[in-house]
Parts: sequence; structure tokens; C-alpha cells
Amino acid sequence: MKNKEIRRRLESLGRTKLVIILTLIAIAMAVGLNVLTYAIQGEVITRSSLLRSLIIPILIAPTISWYLIGLLFRLHQLEERMAKLATYDDLTGLLNRRVFLQSFNAHLKLAARKNLNISLMLIDIDHFKTINDSYGHSVGDQVLSSIGKLLRNNSRQSDVIGRVGGEEFAILLPATNLNEAKTYAEKCLKLIAHDTIDLQKTKLNYHVSIGLADYETGMSLSQLYKAADKALYQAKNNGRNRIEYYATLEPQTVS
Repeated sequence: MKNKEIRRRLESLGRTKLVIILTLIAIAMAVGLNVLTYAIQGEVITRSSLLRSLIIPILIAPTISWYLIGLLFRLHQLEERMAKLATYDDLTGLLNRRVFLQSFNAHLKLAARKNLNISLMLIDIDHFKTINDSYGHSVGDQVLSSIGKLLRNNSRQSDVIGRVGGEEFAILLPATNLNEAKTYAEKCLKLIAHDTIDLQKTKLNYHVSIGLADYETGMSLSQLYKAADKALYQAKNNGRNRIEYYATLEPQTVS
């Protein structure tokens, strides 16, 4: 059993229960050692000697075990926190860029090996710098967090969602052809366009641009990503708050 799993099970027992268990073990060991010592010497242990063997573990074991167990729990919590930070974006709760690309690569290899459909969607917040400059970075963070929540709540379990840049998100859609990806992209575009951030005196509406690309035989990760990125760039150039998809050579507008 791995150390993390052991610590997780110990933590589930609770600090107080563990202290009691360790104290009882310490008492049993102290008494047992005392009895064994007397037995080796051919003597019968006295009541006073037995009581003396109980005093030290009763007084010391709870204090030491309470401290050590607390230290163990804090270590476990810190490791869990570090593991989460290494995997997820802290603000949005989505996969960070590194982990997203790792998952992307694994899915792409599977799609190539089994000849499966797979589509990539890139989302970029329109005029995000203006939002930060006009309302402050805290409001910008609310926008990022809100998009993260919307994407999580409106995705399939198989979809891979990540925050891959400052205001850029990526969604990998396994077993999804381009037409299915378009339908999903249109849904996301509308959901985000109807989202609002409550400010003190007003409400902030915002929107995004989306670029789509689907996997073609022989495509590498970088080629598929660049295809979606070119479509996203085209969406920005064509007025924003829209979807473009990359088909073979040139980005195409979603009708």
C-alpha cells in the first residue's frame, strides 16, 4: 500500500481516535516489557511496579502522538494541495496547460491508432484586457472563474478541459466529429454570452471567440492545435463573439 493511501486512511480515523489508539499501544508495550523483564528475572511483578510502568505512557504518549499525528496530517494536506496545484489551474479548477497537453497527446495517439474522431476547441475571451483595465483584475478573475464553471457544468465526462493561457481555454472532444463539435461550440458561445458578472452598480456581460478543428489522419498534436488556433484568430478578425472552424487548408465560418 502506498504511503499516501496509508495517510489517507489514518486521516479518516481522526486525530483523537489515533491518539487514543497509540496511547493504548504504548501502555500495552510498557506493561508487556515490564512483565517480561520480571519473568526473565524469575520474579512476580508487583502492583506498584505495574502502576509505575503505566505512568510514563499515560503522561507522555498522548502529548507526543497528538503532535506527531498533527504533523502527519499537515504533511498529507500539503502534498494533496501541491498535487492539485501541479494538475489544476487554481482560479478556474480546470486542468493547467501542461496536464491538458499531456492528456491531449494521449487521446490523439488513441484516435490515430483506432481511427477515432476527435475535435479541438479553443476559446478566447474577447477584450479581456479592457475588462481588466476598466473593472480591475479581481473582476477579470471572476470572469475566468465563471467561464471555468460554465465549461465544467456543460461538458461530458469524456471531455478534457483546460486553461491553456491567460484568457484562453481549450476543450478536447473525444469521439466527436466536426459537426458535433460545432453544435457544442454554439452552445458554449450562447451560454457565455448570457452570463453576467454582478458588480456594485451594474452587471458585466462578456463574450468569447471560438476556433474549431478536427483531427485528420497523420496530424500531430502541434498541427491540430495550430489549426484550431488559426480558426480562433480568424474568429477574432471577423468581429469576435463567433465561431470559426479550420477545414483542411483555410478557416471556415460556422453557418
